[in-house]
Amino acid sequence: MRYITQLDGIRAISVIFVLIGHWSTPPLKNAIPWGNIGVYTFFVISGYLITSILLELKAVMTPGSALSNFWGRRILRIFPIYYLTITILWLIQHQPVSDHAVWHFTFLSNFLMMSSVGYQGTTDHLWSLAVEGQFYLVWPLVIFLLNDKYLPPIILSLLILSPVCRFALYMLGMGSIIKVFPLSSVDFLGIGALVALGNSNRQFMGFNSKEFLKAVAPFAATGFVLIELLRHLGYHNILYSLVETSCLVLGLGWLISATSKGITGIFKTLLDLKGLRFIGRISYGLYLYHLFVSYYLVKAFPRLSLEEGIGNPWVSFMIFFIGSFLLATASWFIVEKPLMIFKKYFPLHNQKSSKQTT
Repeated sequence: MRYITQLDGIRAISVIFVLIGHWSTPPLKNAIPWGNIGVYTFFVISGYLITSILLELKAVMTPGSALSNFWGRRILRIFPIYYLTITILWLIQHQPVSDHAVWHFTFLSNFLMMSSVGYQGTTDHLWSLAVEGQFYLVWPLVIFLLNDKYLPPIILSLLILSPVCRFALYMLGMGSIIKVFPLSSVDFLGIGALVALGNSNRQFMGFNSKEFLKAVAPFAATGFVLIELLRHLGYHNILYSLVETSCLVLGLGWLISATSKGITGIFKTLLDLKGLRFIGRISYGLYLYHLFVSYYLVKAFPRLSLEEGIGNPWVSFMIFFIGSFLLATASWFIVEKPLMIFKKYFPLHNQKSSKQTT
């Protein structure tokens, strides 16, 4: 499939949202759910790209070749810096990793957070990488084992299942694990998959995903804004959060749908900025490293601590960002980009197809 450069701009904004959520202080930190928006946007992008790639592979390859090539490319992209990071942290006895190494090495960090162990600080962000890893394992099997005609109803079912799951967990008194439970996030991945289906011109009983998302986007945006206003006015509870999450699903689905076709105007100018696109290119490393970087910077220079309330939080933020940016940039040029040469062994096309990029 063609490389969509504007998605790099979206990735950059998303990872910056995550950094604001983790490193800023009130009132900015509490203005909107920065971290959730950032992570969920990554989920929608993944759902869209992975489904698009799988549908193209299904059309030109046998299931065995397609699956091995898909998983081979995912392993090349995700595993090297992930396992390098986890291994180094394990060797230096970084406690949240060394105490629970098996969970992190097996991409089950989200299940660790669902256990009695709970949240661990510097490894808390790994839950989203675990959820994506689980999606990469299961979703290709769904695509290749089922007839295409079943995909739209399955995806639409996922969009219903997730809100029901979130509500059920809340009613069962398990609200603390809603975010990290795999089925609670599958609607974000599913809405991305729905965009991919729409772009492939597949329909279900006349259902057109592009027109649907375009129609519901204003209502989703309005719902999100109203719930945020209620939260700031003190009228907020977890039920509002559940509705807000569903508004995000629809709104982000529309955003990625629009980006896949090319956003125009002032937003095109923003998303096409070279600096922003580069941040998008290194966003995986930036996301993976950022909490570890800030932890060890604070350990070396305690005055950078946001929790202690000393020093200037904006100075701390910029130092954390620069440190993470430099590490992610080095990671990109030393590890990630050089390994891309091996993707030629896992092609997304047969010899008679035109070359595709990812």
